[in-house]
Amino acid sequence: MNFDDALEDIRGLIGLELTAINPKTGHIVIEKVDKEAGSYYVSLNGRKATSRPISQLELIWNSLNHSRVAYIEGILGGSGSSRHIPETVLANLPYVEHFKYKKKKHLFLSETATHELGEIKSLDASQLRKVKKKLDNLNKFDHYTFTLEMENALNLLKSSSKELRVKFPGEFKVTKLAKAQALLSDLLLTVSDTFLPPLDTSGYISEIIDDEKSINLDAERIIGYSGGEIEDIEGENEEVSIDDGFEEMSSSRIRLVHPTVSLIYDRLLHNELELQPEFQRKDRIWSLRHKTSLIESVLIGFPVPTFYFGERQDGAWFIIDGLQRVTTLCDFIGDRFSLKGMKFLNQFEGKTFEELPRPYQRKLREYQLHCHVITMTKDSDRMVRELFQRINTYGLKMSYQEIRCALFPGSSVKFLRYISGRPTFLKATFNKVSPDRMRDTELILGAVAFAVLGYKKFNHTKFDDFLTDAMKKLNAFSIKEITSKNEVTDAGVQPIIGLDVLKTDKIYLDLVSRIESALSLAIKVFGADRYKKELDGRSLNKSRFEMITATFAMLSEDERKNVLEHREKIKTGLYSLLDGTKPQFVQWSSETYQNRPFEYSVSQSTGKKVTVLYRFSNFKALLEDVLETKLSLEGILEKT
Repeated sequence: MNFDDALEDIRGLIGLELTAINPKTGHIVIEKVDKEAGSYYVSLNGRKATSRPISQLELIWNSLNHSRVAYIEGILGGSGSSRHIPETVLANLPYVEHFKYKKKKHLFLSETATHELGEIKSLDASQLRKVKKKLDNLNKFDHYTFTLEMENALNLLKSSSKELRVKFPGEFKVTKLAKAQALLSDLLLTVSDTFLPPLDTSGYISEIIDDEKSINLDAERIIGYSGGEIEDIEGENEEVSIDDGFEEMSSSRIRLVHPTVSLIYDRLLHNELELQPEFQRKDRIWSLRHKTSLIESVLIGFPVPTFYFGERQDGAWFIIDGLQRVTTLCDFIGDRFSLKGMKFLNQFEGKTFEELPRPYQRKLREYQLHCHVITMTKDSDRMVRELFQRINTYGLKMSYQEIRCALFPGSSVKFLRYISGRPTFLKATFNKVSPDRMRDTELILGAVAFAVLGYKKFNHTKFDDFLTDAMKKLNAFSIKEITSKNEVTDAGVQPIIGLDVLKTDKIYLDLVSRIESALSLAIKVFGADRYKKELDGRSLNKSRFEMITATFAMLSEDERKNVLEHREKIKTGLYSLLDGTKPQFVQWSSETYQNRPFEYSVSQSTGKKVTVLYRFSNFKALLEDVLETKLSLEGILEKT
């Protein structure tokens, strides 16, 4: 964010009584902001307004924007009112917080708005500890020692590179390069702990995040509750149909190739092979026993299953099937694990790739893989969807959400991945929705699609088309993730910890706020029974999740407050609709369905137009009946 943007927000403070960081200091009121004159006018404790230079605000802002932290007294070189007024003005912006370091007041620029405009907020305890640690490390950092260590690392890289060019022109010699990389990583980590990076520098990532954002998305989370038998989300296996009438498929769009392991490794090293495209959620989940078994099979000469790759227009590949096998082969060549549990080649027990005899190294590198490569083109959506489903039929068994994300990669996939990892979503779904096969992102996609497109104009013959339509429309907008550099994996995949508000389109920021507010409201209104088909039930219901979350997301902030005040009546009313004790508010639009209860609309034929309209219309009517007010419930894109 540049200073002009901040100045526009400061204009929004005009006329408000602004609270100072020091409670003993009086209030100030901004009377006027005159950018052309370079002044703003404030009154202190009701006195006559005086002018202050805007340049002071800009000076402080530039410091905040560069290092995230500003010590006002040091920047302005004074005390008292010389820093009190600009300090108060900036602290009342929603993305500026304050804290004390060595008994001196400081300002902190947050990544997102953390409080209302015209209010002040101090840093949370967890954030404060991290900020102070950064500042302490900055004061202790020894640049001379660091320079010497960096020079040693660079010399090691130079000698290793020379060895690579002479001995292994087509391979990656890991012995020295791996050590150099580890040394450089440690040094860069040391440097990163000495400063707070600017928000607008994509090369640096701040660690100043809430502790609750460090969520472990492990493979053990499953749908349902812990303890006892676990039930699946209803509707998970609903068939996604494909239209008939395909034109004749071109044979050039899929081909069989036989690259060596070495060539696959080269593609990975040169960023020509994407390990984790948007539809792949987890890599490196194999145990050491499984990894060893694969390497031993290759060394013996046993065949391994066929691989499937997609090829983008720039020639880069991404993995459709074979992720664990690819990472295992490449990790072993990169000396990232030792063999354990060999059944036939016992002489290599405990060995790394570098420790294998040269003939076996060569045998592994020259081992040929059987790969189907599928060309992805802009005009091949329908053809590729059919192709993916047929591949699944023959054994790949990709989930429908994995297929959607493979066909429509972009900002929507990043957004869904971000939301599904948020603490609010995890709490709302009892922290039990599995990320395996992207079940969590598919669950949230249904709610997001209705929140974005609305339900009134739902006119899709197949629910899959509705979901992909939402993804396509969201892909037209930009999203910028913030990741944690200290948690980079060997594949270069970084966990998402936030969104860059300066580089993310407002529709995504609005959608994040609405979805999280909706999830929080559902927790408060329905408690432990949220998203369940019946009281005290064990399974989550996808249709109910979509209906409640999307409806609450489409409400205004005041309407959500009204819902919270009437939560008991709303909860009782919904379950009365479900058990049939409360008559329906809105009739079915089709005579065929006239005698079917409301419960049918959340359990059967849930993706049909008649069922969608009936379900949402009745829930909307229930809210209107309890709240005694009319609701518009328009999708976000309908409004814009």
